[in-house]
Parts: sequence; structure tokens; C-alpha cells
Amino acid sequence: MKLVLFVCLFLSQNLLADDDDVINWTVPDFAPVFMANQNGYLDYYLKEVQRRLPKIKHKIIKANFARTAELMKLKKNICTLSLLKSPEREEFATFTDPYIVVHANHIIMKKNAVASDLIENNQMNLETLLKAKKKVGISFGRSYGAKTDTILKKYADSGLLDVRRGTNVFEGLFGLLELGRIDAIIGYRAELDWFSDGKSPMVSYAIKNEDRYFNGHAACSKNEWGKKTVAKINKILLSIRKDQNFYDKYLVFIKDVDLNEYSLQVHKVFKK
Repeated sequence: MKLVLFVCLFLSQNLLADDDDVINWTVPDFAPVFMANQNGYLDYYLKEVQRRLPKIKHKIIKANFARTAELMKLKKNICTLSLLKSPEREEFATFTDPYIVVHANHIIMKKNAVASDLIENNQMNLETLLKAKKKVGISFGRSYGAKTDTILKKYADSGLLDVRRGTNVFEGLFGLLELGRIDAIIGYRAELDWFSDGKSPMVSYAIKNEDRYFNGHAACSKNEWGKKTVAKINKILLSIRKDQNFYDKYLVFIKDVDLNEYSLQVHKVFKK
């Protein structure tokens, strides 16, 4: 495994440009956030940022969250439009201001798969679920929120976490869930709605004690180049955010949104 990681990093480094007028954008396999046809909701914002920085050359590097982190730690000229902010990540990444508010990760399961006593106010306690010996699928290197990450680290060696790597991660986990090989997935509501059409009926529960919403940030490597580049990207994102249709690109991928509650959260974060 270490050899594979070394080879991947070696190839990545040789594909990267370290010129100050080049941004290497890492894009994870993360439908419907980023998609192969570039119609994911963050694909739209990425294209807009690139359009507004015409003097800079933009390169797309396919990379999951773990690979992005490793490249940032190497101080490469790396940026990404999707990275949850955390104290651990702030050690190697420079973040923009929040530019989007998204619904937090949920626990996704087959309908009627668990006893009702595990559910309270449409929330589920992740640690209680794991204590019940339920197997949970997650993506390697991804952050699911500070409180959730703490629980997942606690159970890292329990054998109850199915950690998937590579491409088509959520789709693969969804297939395992349908087949009954795992009991739950942690993922965004947008992911559930995207992959669930025409498949086994699934339900999702907010993770008890986790934040209900996450603030989305762009980030670049924590070096002088990254600091200057983040300042440019930040200015553009804050401008794009003023567009009245800004959130339509995101909300189209989520069903049954409480728009009043969501709007209140957006106003709270951006104080507008």
C-alpha cells in the first residue's frame, strides 16, 4: 500500500506545474459535487473562478481528499474548491472565507433497516450505531465534520468501518449498501439523492451532535504562493456569492429542502 501511495505521489508531482502563474486544481471523484461532464454544482463555481482569472493557467488534477492533502503538505501549487476547514487541515492549507453553505453529512441506510429506538427526531447517534456492531462505509481521507471524525477515529481499528479508496467511491459504497454488505454510509444528502433514483429505497438521518450545516471553503497550499492565490480566489468567490441564483446550482441536487430554515442559516453565516 505504501508503495502504491509513493508511486501515485511521484506521478502527481511530475504532472504538476510549480510556476507562479499556474493553479493546479485538484478535483475529487465526488458526484454530484464534481462530475465527469463538469455539471456538478461546484464545477460551475470552479469554471467561473477560472474564467475570472484569465491571466493564470489552470490545470485539473484528478485527486481524492487524501491525495490533495499530501500534495499540499509538499507545498505544491495546489488549490481545491472543496475542503472542509479543520485545525488539522489548517496546518497545511490556507483557506478562503466561507462561500457556500451545505447540508451536513447524514447516515444513509436502507429503509426500515434499524430499530426505531436508534432514531430520535430524525437523528441518529453514530457511536450508538457502531456499538450495535453495524458496519459503516466511508471514503478514505474525507472529513465528515469535527464531531463525526472524532468518532470515526475512535473506531478506526474496530473492523466496523469499510473504508473505500479509488474512483467511484460513493457509488461503490451505495452498491455495497444495496447488497447488504454494509449497514450504512456517511454522505451528503446531495449524494444520496443523486445515486438513489430507481434503486432500493434509502433514508438518511442527521448525525446526532454534529452540525446541521457545513460552511464550504476553497483552499490552497500553505505557502507564500498559496496565500496570494487564496486572496485572489476569495475575492472572486465573494463576488459570485452575490449572484441571486448562486444557490440554485446547489439546491437543484437536493430534494425536500426546508428553504426557510436553509435561508436562515445562509443569512446567519453571511450576515446578510
